[in-house]
Parts: sequence; C-alpha cells; structure tokens
Amino acid sequence: MKTVRTLLYNDCEFEFWELELLHTPILQRMYNLKQLGFADRIYPDAVHSRFNHILGVTNRADKIVSGVIRSLSREQGNLPPGRMDFEYNRKSIPIAKLQAYVDKRRPVVRLIALLHDIGHIPFGHTLEDEMHVFSVKHDNPKRQCQFFNILVREFVYALILRHDPNIDPALLTIVCKDEPSQLESDYLISRLKTALDRIKRCYQPDLIHEIHTFLVNLERAMVALFYLDDVHKERNGDDKGAEQERNDARQKAIGELFISVVLSQCEITAGPDQPAFNLDLDAFSLDIIGNTICADLLDYAKRDSRMSGLHYDYDDRIFRYFSLVSYKARGADHPMIRLCLQVFTNKLRLDVVSEIVTILRARYLLSERVIFHPTKCAAGAMLGTAVSMMGIREAELNFFRIGDAVFMAKLEQHVVRCLQITKEVRDYTAVDAAANKAEVTKFLTCCKNPDQYQPFESVLETLSTTLKSLPDRSGITMALLKICTEELAAIEVNANENLFGSPETAKDLAEKIVLRLTEASRLMWQIQARQYYDLVFRVSRIDKKTNALVVKELADKFKNPAFRFKFERRVEHDADLKYGSLVIHCPKSDTSLKEANVLVFGSDPKSVIEFSAIKEEHELHSLSPHIQEAIDLASAYKRIWNMYFFVQEAQMYKWPLIEEKIRFALTEIIGSDVSNCDDLHRQLKSTYGDVAFHLIRVVEYMQSSEKVPKVPLTPEFVEFVEGVTPHGRKVDISPETVVKQWLAIYLRPEEKSDKK
Repeated sequence: MKTVRTLLYNDCEFEFWELELLHTPILQRMYNLKQLGFADRIYPDAVHSRFNHILGVTNRADKIVSGVIRSLSREQGNLPPGRMDFEYNRKSIPIAKLQAYVDKRRPVVRLIALLHDIGHIPFGHTLEDEMHVFSVKHDNPKRQCQFFNILVREFVYALILRHDPNIDPALLTIVCKDEPSQLESDYLISRLKTALDRIKRCYQPDLIHEIHTFLVNLERAMVALFYLDDVHKERNGDDKGAEQERNDARQKAIGELFISVVLSQCEITAGPDQPAFNLDLDAFSLDIIGNTICADLLDYAKRDSRMSGLHYDYDDRIFRYFSLVSYKARGADHPMIRLCLQVFTNKLRLDVVSEIVTILRARYLLSERVIFHPTKCAAGAMLGTAVSMMGIREAELNFFRIGDAVFMAKLEQHVVRCLQITKEVRDYTAVDAAANKAEVTKFLTCCKNPDQYQPFESVLETLSTTLKSLPDRSGITMALLKICTEELAAIEVNANENLFGSPETAKDLAEKIVLRLTEASRLMWQIQARQYYDLVFRVSRIDKKTNALVVKELADKFKNPAFRFKFERRVEHDADLKYGSLVIHCPKSDTSLKEANVLVFGSDPKSVIEFSAIKEEHELHSLSPHIQEAIDLASAYKRIWNMYFFVQEAQMYKWPLIEEKIRFALTEIIGSDVSNCDDLHRQLKSTYGDVAFHLIRVVEYMQSSEKVPKVPLTPEFVEFVEGVTPHGRKVDISPETVVKQWLAIYLRPEEKSDKK
C-alpha cells in the first residue's frame, strides 16, 4: 500500500498497481480538467481538477464498502435465519457469503471509482450536457471503450518499460495512436508477454500473480462501468427501442475491449474470487459510485463547496450505516442487490436521517450558487456558441488527450486556420469570376450538401494553398463544410431566391464566413479576458407566467444546438446586433434531485423503501418532517431552472429592443406569451436607465393606451430615437413628439418608397 496525502481526507491508501494506473498519461491529463469548468471565474479557488475528484471518490467508495461489510456483520448477528438470504434474479445468496463477496469485490469497486470519469473531455459538461454542441457524451459506450483501450495500452507500455531492458522504440508510436491496427496491437501484446516472462524469471513469484489479479479486476471494472447509468434508470414501456439500441452499443463496446484481448493472448485467467460481472448481484457496486447517496456525491458535495468557499459539509458517521438489500426497482423484472442506508439498528438513528437531508441541502446549494450561477452560465453559453460558429460538430479524438488550456488554444488555432482558408476562397472568387466559374460552381454544389466531404476537400484545395499545407486538414475541412452549408442556406432564405451558381453568391458566402469566424475569434478572446455577456432576458420556472409545459417545450427545442444557433442569429438580425452578440443557456427541464430517492430501511430489510416515498403506514413514518424537508429540497431544486439570454455589453444600450425581439420570437415558436422576468426588467431599467432612458420612455408611452399610435420596435426606430434624444444631453422632447416625428417621416411617400 502507498499513502497519498490529500487536503480533504488526510492520508489515503492506494495499492501500488492503482497508482501505476493513475500515472498513465490518459489519467494524468485529468489534472488539467477542472471539475467545475468556468466556476473559478466566480470562485477563484475552485480550480480543483477531476484528478482530485477521482482520488476522493475512491476514498469515499472504500469507506462505503467498509460500512457495508460492518453492517452485514451486524445484521448477521441480529436477524433470524429466514431473513438472511438476499434474492437477485431468481437466485439467492446468504448474508455471510454476501459479506465475503463484497469484501472480495472491493478492488473492483475502487477501480470503478478511479475510472468513472475517464471519458470526460475539456469543458465536457458545458459542451455536451449543457449546450449539447457535442451529442456524444462521456458515458457513451463507444467513447468509454476508446478511453479504456487507450488506458490499457498506456498501462501495458508502462509495464513493459519497467521490465524490458531492450524495449522497441516503435512501441511508443503504437501507444500514442488513438486507434492502432490489429497488427500493431498484437505486437504490443507480444512484447508484454516477453516482459511478463522476464518478471517470472527475475522477480518475486508473487509479483506476476499481483499483475494477473489486477488486470482481471481492471476488466471487471470496465465492464461494470458500461452499466453505470443504465442500472439507475427507471424502466418504462415507451423507451424500449432506445434501451435496445443502448444495449446493442454496450455489447459491441464490451466486445472491443483491449483488456479482454490482453487477458486472452497472455493466457491470464480469473481466480476463484474474481467471477465475471453480474449486473443483478453487482448492482450495489454501481450504486456505491453513482446513485443516490453515493461516493461521487459524497466527494463533490464536500470538495466543490470547500473549494468554492461555501463550507457545506456532512458527518462521516453516515458511512457506518450503509448496507445492502434485495430490491426490485419500479419497472424492473426482478430484484437486484442494491445499496441502501439502515436508519434503525437497535434504535432509530435520527443522525443518519439528518445527514441525508444535510447532503441533499449541500447539493442543492451547490447547484444554485455554483453550477447554475448566471456568470458561469454566460461563460458556458459563450463557449458553446463560439464552438458552433467554428463549425466543430463533435469531439475529435485529439480532444481525448488534452486539458482545458490546450483545448482553448486548439480552438484559437482552429479559427485562425479556418479564417485564413476562407479569405483565400474569398479572394479567389473575387478575381475573374467568369474564368473561375467552374470551380465556384463546384464549391457551391458541395456547400449545399453537408455530406459531400471528399468533393468539398478537393475543391477547397484548389481554392486554398493553406489547406494543402495542413497535416491534419480533415477537422478543418469538415468544420468549413458545416459553416458553408449553414451560411449558404441563410443567404438563400434571406434573398427569397436561389442564387445557386452565381460567383457573387460565392463571394458573398465567403464574406459572411469571414465575418462569422472573425466574430468567433473575438468571442474566444472575450471568454479569455473574462468579458462575459450581460443578462438581458430570463425565463424562470418560479415566474407565475411560466408554466411547466412552457419550460418543457423551451428546453426540448433549445437543447437542439442547430435550433438554438439559428434562434440566436435570428434575434441578432432582428435587433441589428453583430454576429455572435447573443448567446443562450437553456438547461434540461427534467433536472431532478434523485438523491431524495435514496433507499432506506428500518428494523426489517425486506421493507426497504425510497426515502421520499415513506408513508404514514410505514414503520418509519415518524421521519415525516425530514422526509418533507427532502421533498421540499427536490421541489426547490427543480425551481432552479432558468433560461438565460446574454448579450455583449456594448449592445446593452438598446436592451428594450433586444428584449422585445426575444419576447416576440419566443412567443412565436411556443404559441403563448413568453415575457422577461419582472425583476430582471426592473434591474435593466435601473442599471441602464441613463443610457436607454428615452427609448424606455417612448416604449412605455406606446404601451400606455390603446389610443396611442403604435410603432414597430425596429433597429431603425431605435436609431431615430437616439438621434432626436442623444445620450448625455438633457432634452425635453416628449415621447409623444418622438412618435409623431417618426410617423411623419415614415408616412411620407418618398420616405416610404426609400425604405422599401
């Protein structure tokens, strides 16, 4: 055992091979992934990494295992024989065997904890879970398999490097590849076999047994992690197709695990204490890491609050009361062995109940004050829009090995290269349009079809010398194709005609892309400079004007990144804003405090129940006040939902116009009125009163009576109001006069003709 000194848990013990796994580059990179994303922009000390988190989760998981073993031992001495068998999928296991089984599974549980976040990429929660810019998430089976295989190749290479004095330099090239060939993988394994033979001859006999045992446990942990999210989902008849698709993807990923190939070719077999993963029996190991009151929550509730300076905490005594039960979840076909909390031993343990509520409260406050802090949401929305403006569709494989800072640098490099190529295309289309018409036509033909990757790359190489010189041009080409397709569609829609094949269209398209990429570069700079956009419009769940159906419809529509991107650009066009000046943050509508559903039981393990579902007839009905508090917290958690619209600070002088355009666009797509929150509206009037004072007066005047003339709130009208009532000058022009002057100009035939 090795001791690691940590801030939160003092000395934590790790096995030698666990540390060897942690020392691989793919896990070391987690030092460079911040646990809370942009939260350090509000709480400067919240710079802790995912690496710190996985160490903490492993510590918490180990303590839960110890608590479970202790609890089962206590039950074994107190319960009658009839209650000592735990059922799972038409089988049963005596409590004494279950206790021994949990102890033997401890190494696997620890490895699940170490690996549970391995699939995260830089700003993954922002770009995948919040902004949905990338549709493939960290728990996708294919991505998990890719990360697991990279990890195993690195671990194998590290093992060879330690024990092979004549190591082949070509091995490093193989290990650094994201997807080496079958021949290369077989060669890596052959060199591992050579290293293992040397260990047998030159080192202690126990060492080879340790390595074999660790590799088998590693495979068990990886297989288990493919089920981590699925075991906690409620089953219903409506998602059978999606569930089958997920099962197929999982089985395909399990079949492609490199660790299984290593075990097979090296003839490493599992020992009698290392049975294959059994979902029904091993469900408790997944509960320990990622469900209800679990090691994941117990670490981040303590760590995130501490590093944010909020000091929410719980008592470690809760670990003494973790236990196991046989439980059949809603919609499940049979019971599984699940993790729970025992709130009654020889007496009612109210301290356990109060700790449940304390942990729920800590999670709620973290969500309210950190996770969904408006400034953090603004930064995340800006990054999501910037990435969309750059045309990046999905997380590339080269994102898997880098941290946050390198990712931001790659984005800046990406936009510079795209901009340079686009400028060359623009210059090409501007010279001798007739002679270049054939290439221009090919270019526009590809732009109309986002799947024309190869033809697009070919024509782009004709138009750009920069692209030819890039060694990794596939990502650039795919991004530019996406951008060109979107912008060409916008040109044709706005022109109300098909301009296809026109050299002017190609030049106009290139100009628009240059503008788009220039503004994306500016947006990235503002993120780095902490010049975050200001809040101009908010749809809140606590607003009486916003019902649950509106929230769900908005969340369902705006989780589509293409829809959100088009909406942002529409409002920019209607309010005469610069490209990229408006960004939107819209979380999922079904965010729930699942921890309120932690399983508990009193004196009888067979009466296990979800904490929030305890009713008056249950033996634990005396816990009603605590249960109600947990239910209230769950309700409050749902009310955190806010949809934010942020605008560049330089544009806030015309916030009434922006507010109106957002309101109109939202109302149009929802079919019912969606207005700005009253408190934010009052705040904007107070903050930007001097700047927008006259415009606000004019708008309020037009809304004051049905008899008052109504003027469409357009950018031209806003510009006119600013002209007759300029900033910083005391004027006595009344709103009535402003409206009359505008109507007089607007209604003149020659003016009306000019406007048309």
